[in-house]
Amino acid sequence: MSEVYTMSGPEPTVDRSGSFAGPASFRRQIEAVKDGVRIEDAALDYGEFRLAGAGRLLGRCVSPDHEDKTPSMHIFTDDQHFKCFGIGCGAHGDVLDLVMLAEGCELWVAMVALSQR
Repeated sequence: MSEVYTMSGPEPTVDRSGSFAGPASFRRQIEAVKDGVRIEDAALDYGEFRLAGAGRLLGRCVSPDHEDKTPSMHIFTDDQHFKCFGIGCGAHGDVLDLVMLAEGCELWVAMVALSQR
């Protein structure tokens, strides 16, 4: 007798805390990594930034594709995000986006890099 397989998806798994692992668990892991590393600390790994006002740092864009002649990237420490005001760049986001931009990597690689800090 042959077995019948269905495409119902994987069985839910339970992590160590007793909650179900899945997309919600991944979102919690992302938030934990973002909460664990301040954006200004990560930015200093990729360039020099100077104080440009209350809660704001200014430096050259960390993107390897953006050659800044003058500083155009702002790090907003109060909101923990960044924005590049360079012509044609417009990069913006949180600490994970900053690492992905600077390293040219995907989300999971950026998460591993930040979680090892």
